[in-house]
Amino acid sequence: MEWLNVSTPAICLTGILLLVLIKLYFLQKEHKRLLEQFKKTSHSLELNQKELHELQSNLATKEIFQKKLSEAALLTRLQQPQMESQPPEQNSSTPEKYCYVHALIQKGMSIQEIGTVLNISPYEAKQLVTLSKIASGSS
Repeated sequence: MEWLNVSTPAICLTGILLLVLIKLYFLQKEHKRLLEQFKKTSHSLELNQKELHELQSNLATKEIFQKKLSEAALLTRLQQPQMESQPPEQNSSTPEKYCYVHALIQKGMSIQEIGTVLNISPYEAKQLVTLSKIASGSS
């Protein structure tokens, strides 16, 4: 009987030790899983930080480019003569007056008649006729 009394505390201690070891095993397993998850999360964070840095750098570059482009557009507009900055009244690159002069020359009208039709001075009509002939390549 005495043997039974000595064994009971030893069996209890062995059982408790066994339970502690089992719990330790599961805690280590959970620790490894959490450590692996932490490593993946840390790696993902590093990648995201690098991507964020690249995006911020690209954004800054694009903002600088946009600012320079706006400044260049403004500078170009300021450098254009006033007549060029106004919207054209027709799609043709030849002014309307020159087209009329050319058509009137083709009809055989004189400089005086062209001046009268277009309501301009004979001197201006002569200049327009000369410019029209130069533009068309005839003398």
